[in-house]
Amino acid sequence: TVEYEELNNKVKGYKNYIIDYGTPRLVKEIERAQVGKIRIYMCENYKIGNAEDLNIDDYFKNRKNIAADYNPSGGMILAIKSEIPAEGLSFIEYKPVKGRNAGKLTRVYFLNRRILSFLSDITLERNGKIFKKIKLTNLWAIPNASLHLEGGVTLRSGKKPEILLYKIIELFTSPMDIVLDFFMGTGTTCAVAHKMGRQYIGVEQLDYGEDSAIVRLKNVINGDQTGISKAVGWRGGGDFVYMELMKLNEAFVERIREADTVDELLSIWEDMKHNGFLSYRVDSRLFDKNIEEFKALSLDEQKRLLLEMLDYNELYVNYSEIDDGIYGISEEDKRLNKEFYEV
Repeated sequence: TVEYEELNNKVKGYKNYIIDYGTPRLVKEIERAQVGKIRIYMCENYKIGNAEDLNIDDYFKNRKNIAADYNPSGGMILAIKSEIPAEGLSFIEYKPVKGRNAGKLTRVYFLNRRILSFLSDITLERNGKIFKKIKLTNLWAIPNASLHLEGGVTLRSGKKPEILLYKIIELFTSPMDIVLDFFMGTGTTCAVAHKMGRQYIGVEQLDYGEDSAIVRLKNVINGDQTGISKAVGWRGGGDFVYMELMKLNEAFVERIREADTVDELLSIWEDMKHNGFLSYRVDSRLFDKNIEEFKALSLDEQKRLLLEMLDYNELYVNYSEIDDGIYGISEEDKRLNKEFYEV
């Protein structure tokens, strides 16, 4: 597994600058078990210069023609090394039976029987900058000095750095894949997925107000330049759809928590009896019979008792009940739900 770091200097060992590959001449064909036919070519009238003589701009511009050379070790290439010309520039062509090039005609170059590794194979260009592949270990250095500023939301506890999510998403997804975050919080995962050209679904029950994922994703669309934005060349754009679950008992939970007097709580209780879903352990008649004991409790105790009487499996309207007329769900909302759940 690899990640990338920005490259500002020449890479050690990548010193062969192939100015001209010359004219290929077939030397021989050989057969190898489980590989098949291998053609060996000699390059005539080739020209190789020293990459150290290039300035840094030309060095990066010619990445496809700059190579390091090393002795083959292991595998099919080591087995046929003696068949390759001992001097000069040469190459073989064959179709690998496995790996990323399985079944594809593949060319491997050699210089004086030493295999060539091209700079373009270990680097990539992104937004005018060159990045080098490096092996990814289980120890990641993740800067967080300006973490509280990322995305234009200021949550200071539990907020993840965008670069961390970038590394994870880049490792396991491709553009337009769907990224799912069950606990999206302030929306770091979805914001990074948006900037990286992934689709995403985020789920959150808590309301973070001005630090919510909705605020953050709007900032992303408007061209947010924090986090990974500069690294990926983010300039804004795109869209997202925001939906809320249809409240059932959750509406009572919110009313109970916001109540300031016992009279408000008793009014909510009357509504709960007729329109809410009570826990199977609750006998509403027994509660009404002992209403004076309820009034004697503190406001916090009264709230806690009413909350415990609700069935928490019925906080929101279930999708299976979407056609039940008692909920008054509009045809537009039904269509939206079916598009989301059934496509």
